[in-house]
Amino acid sequence: MSEITTQPTKRTKLSVSAIQTYQKCPKKYWFNYIDKPPVPRVPWVHLELGSCIHLALEKFHGFLMRQPLPQTEWAGLMKKCLEAAIKEFNQEMLETQTDDIKKIVQDYLNELKATGLPNVLAVEQAFEINIGDYFMKGFIDRVDLVSPGVYRVVDYKTSKDPKYLDKFQLQVYAMVLRDQHPDLEKVTGSYLLLKHGSKLKSWEFTDGDLDDARSDIIKNGDLITRETTWVKKPTKLCDFCDYKELCLGSWCSDEGDAE
Repeated sequence: MSEITTQPTKRTKLSVSAIQTYQKCPKKYWFNYIDKPPVPRVPWVHLELGSCIHLALEKFHGFLMRQPLPQTEWAGLMKKCLEAAIKEFNQEMLETQTDDIKKIVQDYLNELKATGLPNVLAVEQAFEINIGDYFMKGFIDRVDLVSPGVYRVVDYKTSKDPKYLDKFQLQVYAMVLRDQHPDLEKVTGSYLLLKHGSKLKSWEFTDGDLDDARSDIIKNGDLITRETTWVKKPTKLCDFCDYKELCLGSWCSDEGDAE
């Protein structure tokens, strides 16, 4: 089992999202984590929707962890949590998504009623770990205790197509969980697909899988720290990037030299 320390030291900072940003587009990583140019942050409706639902579910399960309620009261609690969450985001933008929001939360409640309320140990669980020369931090949407020694990390996704979801993020979270719970015998990772009837896309991880996550963090960290060209990788996702005008307007797609 790989050793993971929990006290942060002066190491290069990484996160799952930072690594995934670098893998998709090194130039966006350079803008977002190194250069940090002052560009206006555009409120994208899909991000507002996703963040709002995340917060509502965090409030919902957080309340039930402190004060269990009968199933007949779950819908009322969800309504209150959703109303509180909406107030923290762009309400005008979210009004255009009312039907989607209602369907997402109703599907979620229906799935809970069909499968039972999970034994939630934590919501939005923060973590900070040192792995090799890198300091990794992040938040886990939900941690469930399935049975004694059996844990599950859950990440909520509002993306429309689950085929683009790989297991790396969940592997990292499961690795963190292994370090935090000495009684852990088995751990699974699940994306909860909020736009697909709240179904789960899951993996069961071995110690080898979790050690692979550690190795992948170090490998990507090494690539980032040695990077000098920051080549961009244009895709249709550029239309949703805050750096689009700065990037496409200043550098040609086949060039990689930073200004």
